[in-house]
Amino acid sequence: MFYYPILRHSASEMNAYHNLKSATKDSIVPIIESKRISSKNKQTWWTSFKTLGSYFYEKVENREFIYDFRQSYDIIGNPDEELITDDSQNIISYCASRFLEKELNFIPCFHHDSPEWWINSIKDLELKKVAVRIRCNTFDSTLDPFIYKRIEELLETKFNDVEKIISVA
Repeated sequence: MFYYPILRHSASEMNAYHNLKSATKDSIVPIIESKRISSKNKQTWWTSFKTLGSYFYEKVENREFIYDFRQSYDIIGNPDEELITDDSQNIISYCASRFLEKELNFIPCFHHDSPEWWINSIKDLELKKVAVRIRCNTFDSTLDPFIYKRIEELLETKFNDVEKIISVA
């Protein structure tokens, strides 16, 4: 049984994780919320993420972690609009390439309300594990059946070949 703590991609929280005892790290899979993109660097956001792979290689090492991209939009707003690098990568493919080049054991995360481009970008990574995050505090409980139906449809149509799906609330 694993514990899934939510950590921010900040120096203090990443250092706290890094300094945990190995036995503790063996029993957790952290959900790491993405670094935020500021309004002033929206046009060159990828420069803030260029050392992502080496940073996580140092802090997380070869341990499994879930990376939640959604928080990258906290300051700039709507994740329905893709942010594209000069070489046409969106935030998911760009960050994933940084993780994969360092052979990190990451699991990409989408949400019940993620836009289609987001879900397709995670699907295109063709990884064996994905995480679905359901933030119950963002909707009324009467919407539960609709939310679960949407997730079920996404898993059946987009991720039916994934070996493991992790659902976190």
